[in-house]
Amino acid sequence: MYVYQLVMTEGAEDDLRRYIDVAHLVEMWDEMWLSPRVCERWHRWLRDRDLTPSSLPPCEGAWRCQRIGEET
Repeated sequence: MYVYQLVMTEGAEDDLRRYIDVAHLVEMWDEMWLSPRVCERWHRWLRDRDLTPSSLPPCEGAWRCQRIGEET
């Protein structure tokens, strides 16, 4: 999961294509810790492609979107 978080945050487009499996990303989404900016961007990308599970809440205010290292 750490690799996904790192690539999603810092990776170039080629890195994203090489390391991110979208189905696996959706499965892990609830456990990911991403900055609000990265979380919103990816949530929007998934939603625009109808890949967001209906149970997945939007990023805004969700614990997984707090900055890494912050307490919930």
